[in-house]
Amino acid sequence: MSDNEIDGPDILPDGIQSADATLEDLLNDESLGYSSNLNPLENEEQRHFQDCLAVFIRGDCEESIQKMYEYGFLTQASLQTSYKYFNLFLEACYSIRSFQNLGFRLQEVVQQTFTGDCQIVKYHLKEAPKSSQASMWNKYYNCCVKAALINQSRGQEDFINLENDARKVISKLVQEPTYSIELQKLVDTYIFGIQIEVLQKTRSTALYKQLCYHVPNLGSRLSSLRSVHKGKTVEEDILSRLESKPVKIKKQPRQHSKSVTIAKPPLKKTNETKTVQVIPKWRSLWPKFFSKIHLSRQNLLLVLLIFLASLQSIKKLSKIPRFFANFLRKLAPQLKNLLRLLSTI
Repeated sequence: MSDNEIDGPDILPDGIQSADATLEDLLNDESLGYSSNLNPLENEEQRHFQDCLAVFIRGDCEESIQKMYEYGFLTQASLQTSYKYFNLFLEACYSIRSFQNLGFRLQEVVQQTFTGDCQIVKYHLKEAPKSSQASMWNKYYNCCVKAALINQSRGQEDFINLENDARKVISKLVQEPTYSIELQKLVDTYIFGIQIEVLQKTRSTALYKQLCYHVPNLGSRLSSLRSVHKGKTVEEDILSRLESKPVKIKKQPRQHSKSVTIAKPPLKKTNETKTVQVIPKWRSLWPKFFSKIHLSRQNLLLVLLIFLASLQSIKKLSKIPRFFANFLRKLAPQLKNLLRLLSTI
């Protein structure tokens, strides 16, 4: 790939040129602090660093940072003096999209490391390969943006100093024709990261024009580079992104489902009146009463005796009609005969 084309972010630490490198090649790479003559098992510190590097190569950058913290590789003294610790930590942090998911202790480390003070980068540039020096600047300022976003309480003056220092680095990269790719990445971090996200400046093409005013030859340099978008240069791509405002998706209010009530049809009034025959209560009790009586011989005799006793009392009543009295006189002998017959059974 030529210098005039834009590539994606690096995945492997600086010094590893091929993605097909084996784990053994990565562990023995001298840019990471390893020597082919050193057996990792002979040194506990080397074994721990090998563990962190292996986790990073597997793609779990957050776990790699966590292991570095547990092994004591992320102290400020270690990061400022050891190139291999700083380089692996920088690569892992650059590969993480946001620092929001890091733990409280790790967030403290990234805030102390990525402050915008470029002295730590200048110190490690002495040991870094020349081909990866520009990449280290871009990754460092990219991490500074992510560290600033998790700590907005920092003073505005710190963010302005971060902006000025990044612009100075851009001025140096413009003078190097071999740093075209990293120059484009750093300009992107400067405008869309530091100015828009951190300093919260209004998205406008004026941001790019102001940068070109402070950095001579930047416009002509970016206008000669091809963008990943077909038919556009890097300059045209940046201007089009600054002109297009991000679309904000409005949340539609939740519509509450209304309960549907089905109206019943009105009852039709009819002139016809239905007559209901009401049965007296005493008549409804007769079936219940007789269903409970067992008509045995003793019960039948008892009923007849009660009936004869009632007849004797009725005869004494003077107000009974004559025809009813005659009827009872005729009925009495028959009842007596029936009583004798039942008693003989």
